[in-house]
Amino acid sequence: MNNKNETEAFKAISQHCNYMGTNLAEVGRLLAYDHPTLQQNFMRIVIGFIETQAEKEYSDLRNEVTVEQCKKFKETYSADGLYLPYV
Repeated sequence: MNNKNETEAFKAISQHCNYMGTNLAEVGRLLAYDHPTLQQNFMRIVIGFIETQAEKEYSDLRNEVTVEQCKKFKETYSADGLYLPYV
């Protein structure tokens, strides 16, 4: 179940991704220079996205490659998931 914090974070990220004037690859590159704990937390977002996309049975031309790549990415780590410790 989603709580208010997760829903608000999702909406903020989604809204930003919908702004077509942003070079999203550059945003990703910049995130790689953020504080290590924040990098790890962002990776948790990415892994959650990958795992959910990998389970989809349906895609269309807008997200077909994303779903296919997420299925391949998920195959690269254990069936138990990917452990990302808090340090």
